[in-house]
Amino acid sequence: MIKCIVFDWYGVCTNLPWRETFSTELGVKLCIDPEKVESLFRKHCKEYEIDSIGGKEFIELVCRDLDCKPDKFYYLIDAQPAINWEVMDLIKTLKKKYRIILLSNHYSDIWDDVKKEIGDPKDYFDYTLFSFDMKIRKQESEVYKILLDTANAESSEIIFIDDQQKPRETAEKLGIRTIPFKNYRDLLSQLKELGIS
Repeated sequence: MIKCIVFDWYGVCTNLPWRETFSTELGVKLCIDPEKVESLFRKHCKEYEIDSIGGKEFIELVCRDLDCKPDKFYYLIDAQPAINWEVMDLIKTLKKKYRIILLSNHYSDIWDDVKKEIGDPKDYFDYTLFSFDMKIRKQESEVYKILLDTANAESSEIIFIDDQQKPRETAEKLGIRTIPFKNYRDLLSQLKELGIS
């Protein structure tokens, strides 16, 4: 029996991953391939996700590697992808029957802004587990041990929804069932197959 449903933020609770919106915007502004920007995003975001550096330093590192002035691009910290309100409404509904946890590689300064948009996170999530608080990223197996403790459930009683393959694979190694997020309709269909509505 499922007791707990775990959601990722970027690409699940938002319409796109931030790395995509960031890379596209910076690529267009600098007339360079967004894939090059995305590789630099991935290179430097690890430190940002565990709160070793802040948003301003993250932009400076990416801009240093692109040989451009960072002061023109600090606004990208605030240029977050749109919230997927269909998913957020679904979370509110599911929270009536299941323990809901947000598990995300996230950024402390950005989360403060997100809270202004969504209101009280407790309206949606019973618990939030962020890389910036745990100082480890969700790709690491240690995160799922923390998740199991927080969920107060067996791995077989948890579903983890994420758009990225690596975190899902890590969770699956510990016996946590996963759903690859593609879109809202597909998520509804996959949850229904598991008897969750």
